[in-house]
Amino acid sequence: MNQPFVSIIMPAFNAERNIAAAIESVLAQTLSEWELLIVDDGSRDQTCVIAAWYAAAHHDRIFVFHHDSHSNRGVAASRNLAITRARGEYMAFLDADDLWRPQKLSQQIAFMDARPDLALTYTGARIIRESQGDLFMPGVQEYGSDLPSDPELGFMAIAMGRAHYAFSSVLAKRAAVLEAGRFDCNLRFQNDDRLLVAKVAARHCIALCPGILCDYRVHAAGYSSGVALQKMAPLLFLDVQLRLLCWLRRQPAGGVLESTLAKCILQDEALDGIISAIADPSLRISSWKLLAKCLLTDPPRGLHAVMRVLFAIAGVRPVVDRERSSEELAAGCRKVMRMLDHDRIKRVVLYGAGQHTQRLLQGQHLSACEIIGVVDDHAERAEIMGIPVCHPEAFDMRDSFATIISSDTLESKLLVKARQHGLRPVYCLYS
Repeated sequence: MNQPFVSIIMPAFNAERNIAAAIESVLAQTLSEWELLIVDDGSRDQTCVIAAWYAAAHHDRIFVFHHDSHSNRGVAASRNLAITRARGEYMAFLDADDLWRPQKLSQQIAFMDARPDLALTYTGARIIRESQGDLFMPGVQEYGSDLPSDPELGFMAIAMGRAHYAFSSVLAKRAAVLEAGRFDCNLRFQNDDRLLVAKVAARHCIALCPGILCDYRVHAAGYSSGVALQKMAPLLFLDVQLRLLCWLRRQPAGGVLESTLAKCILQDEALDGIISAIADPSLRISSWKLLAKCLLTDPPRGLHAVMRVLFAIAGVRPVVDRERSSEELAAGCRKVMRMLDHDRIKRVVLYGAGQHTQRLLQGQHLSACEIIGVVDDHAERAEIMGIPVCHPEAFDMRDSFATIISSDTLESKLLVKARQHGLRPVYCLYS
């Protein structure tokens, strides 16, 4: 086979329901010069078996990879692993539950050939809704917005979250992806794709390729429509923006974009997010630098911002909200499972609808229990991975179940709140 023209990167985690259809949509492409690199991210279902079958049937163009010890490392690390094995001049990205139209690659390649200045393009996508309960852009059937023709304005639209795209529709030049530094594995809210696209847009032209060429699947339990996303909205894009500011400071020509982005962040009423970001050690320095820049460039507004932040955090005990490793998570779950088994408890609820709960459910560490729900004080009616999310009052306290504190943020407060709601007994993963 000749040098592959397009390397297609597909991370997959517990995707047995949809991965075959995703692979078939690649096989149906009218462009024939491609390779498909599937990274199984520690799946516990038949994902690996299905992927291996296709790899055996198409051994010269479909390849399956795993992390060390078949561990679960996350979507960013999985994409990075595939990038190290990719040989194509272009890179395309397809999630294991999305689909491509047959002409997707050929139309994008033709579009980029006609515009040599482009380093990255994306297409429109049709939204496939798995249920009526998802919260992702209700009523919208097609996804993907155009960008301003001015490169700086296009960058700002991406960085500020005002340009919408399905990442499964993205096609980029390999050199631009490597220049951007691949995917950031430290983001809190799985926005690694937007950070990478923003970095490419800071240096190159990107554009929307006309046409609906991708089918983008959203789930009621999925990240895009989940309660965690709604709850963490102040930090959703700020996490990307602060890391983007750090990256721009290191770029030879990044000064103008850095100043423009910093100004836009503060004009975009991001102070609530900054207050939350300061509690995160990985974002704290960038947050204070952003406030300092605002203070120097616009003293009245900067002083107002600094005072608001100081009043918000005054008297509050500093909190270390670090990401627990997979090993710590597994160890905490084993400890709690032993305690539940000793107490002969099989039915549990999880307290808190954040990212930690999603990791807990994805890892299936509590599969021996019947998880009857997730309790969250501010939740709307929704689900996380098929588990209903409810206000504490929605549970019948006469029913028999235990509560697991699944967050390691402000454990003592969560413990007090759980007991105030009558959720007993309570088991803490990291106590």
